[in-house]
Amino acid sequence: MIQLQILSKVRRFCISKCINITFTNRILHITILVTHKFEIEDRRRKVATLLAQSMTETEIADELKVDQSTISRDIKVLKELSQRFVVDLATSDLVYYYKQCIDGIEEVRRKGWEIFKGQNNGNLTPKDKLLALKVIREYNEAKFALFHL
Repeated sequence: MIQLQILSKVRRFCISKCINITFTNRILHITILVTHKFEIEDRRRKVATLLAQSMTETEIADELKVDQSTISRDIKVLKELSQRFVVDLATSDLVYYYKQCIDGIEEVRRKGWEIFKGQNNGNLTPKDKLLALKVIREYNEAKFALFHL
């Protein structure tokens, strides 16, 4: 229905501007392809949402009123997109965020040693120093965990 409305508007526009019919047909063809691509992407977003709700392929097909094989192809494409996303993340942003995490826990370790040594305040109780050592120990555990994915 949406395609017909768009096609009708495009055709009227082209005719009103006296644009070549061949050119008009090319515009219509491109419009159809773009509209179809949008509809597929929209359906795949719905499929992903319904999968997250633990629906089966058959239930999703019934819900979206399409064939179950269409849903199977959509799921295959969604898996490929997810894999590509993970690879891209691993090769770009993940490394940056990983380094930020390490830098953040390193700062916690430095502050823990400052507190333990009394550089912030000379009036530290033994309990304060033990808490600082606990933070330092937790830092070491966290850093060790980061290096052992």
